Amino acid sequence: MDFQELSLGNIYDVKNNQDLIEMLYCSISEMMEFILTKVENHELAQNILTPQFSDINNDITFGHKELIDTDTPGELKKVYEILVPIYDEQKREHYKKKPFRLPETGKFVQSNAKLIIKPLGLVEVQFWGAQLSRMEKDTRYLAPFNTYKCSDYWYYDYEKQQYKMVPEDKVEKAKFDLRKGKKLSELEFEDTKVKIFMEREAILEVALKRIKGYAEEYHDLFDIFQLDRFNAKWHYKIETIQEKAVMKNSKIILDPTGNIITIDPTITDIRNYQNRYLEFIRTHLSKWLKIKLIFSTISVREYNAIVNDSGKIHKNNLKEIDRLSLKMLQLESDLKKLENALIAQNLDTSITWSNIPNNLDSDIGIIKNRCVKCLEEVVKFTEARSESGLETSDPQKGYIKINSKRSEVFPNIAEIERRRSLTNHFFSVENEQAYIKNLLSFLNKAVL
Repeated sequence: MDFQELSLGNIYDVKNNQDLIEMLYCSISEMMEFILTKVENHELAQNILTPQFSDINNDITFGHKELIDTDTPGELKKVYEILVPIYDEQKREHYKKKPFRLPETGKFVQSNAKLIIKPLGLVEVQFWGAQLSRMEKDTRYLAPFNTYKCSDYWYYDYEKQQYKMVPEDKVEKAKFDLRKGKKLSELEFEDTKVKIFMEREAILEVALKRIKGYAEEYHDLFDIFQLDRFNAKWHYKIETIQEKAVMKNSKIILDPTGNIITIDPTITDIRNYQNRYLEFIRTHLSKWLKIKLIFSTISVREYNAIVNDSGKIHKNNLKEIDRLSLKMLQLESDLKKLENALIAQNLDTSITWSNIPNNLDSDIGIIKNRCVKCLEEVVKFTEARSESGLETSDPQKGYIKINSKRSEVFPNIAEIERRRSLTNHFFSVENEQAYIKNLLSFLNKAVL
């Protein structure tokens, strides 16, 4: 069954959860790219007391257009773009001079927007404005209070290959009626676009209810992958009591203070780790990322940076899953060479890693060093970025690549999980955006 044939009447005929996931994934992959471009104009805040949508509404523009494809320079591609003015009073030059000063109102003002791409061609752009005043219980921080929140809606017409905007007030009324207990079949739609949008929303809700529980299997598979004892040997540091408990449950040996006791593997142990790593990225990774895409946890571009659905490897546009697989094949070759070099020196191939000579003047030491570098590289895919701030020694930690032209960062699998989980430190959406902006600025300066 094609995803365009899905209806409330036949969705239960799709018995297999993975088949349903594939259908929803295809419905996203066949959509034209929808871009939200935020146009920063912080000086707008100077004359705003209470943010209202009317402050920016007249300056919002949207429509189909052709843009240069930053992934394949020189080529044009058709996209749908919405440009939204945003402001943040704290970023005005006047308040950068005195970061602890507040406006005379005692409240900063800001506005922002967010793009949500859903399966079945559904798109929502959320807009909100807020006042930020000093917290009474802790005057080091600001407490936000939303003064407005609204959305605009579109759906993608797969046949005509274009987006159609849906009247926001009619969508909200339909949603209100459904919350009050009315059935979709009982609603009267004067506008066909609203009817199509709401029917797709209803089908998607049924699908996501089924997939939610199924996704938990992949949580467990990722935990096993990330907490693998050989990942632990190469990089893992324990920071919290909760993490210590997880590590104990995964049977990683800890000393009385909670630090990992060095694991000293053999070549066979590392080869087994290599097989487990490849099993996860080849068998489970793309399936799990499709679930995240369906739940709008990641974007299409983030998915495409990691997964190769075509099966063809392009050297000029290497997907992360291919890069990691090639690294593991290199490791496999070097482990075989290492065994042969040990045999040539009449050494036992079952000796532990620390007992293999490190001398870089010898074949054994050179090959061992290549293996170590390869392991350090593949393990980075399991490391999220630090929550405490930008690590200048490894600024790209947690990310697989950067697109400076579009101010994009592409997270690895661990960072994807971190950014949607509870954090160990105080954090907010604004902190996240500021971190990414600092990262891009740091990397751009490093290039210059």
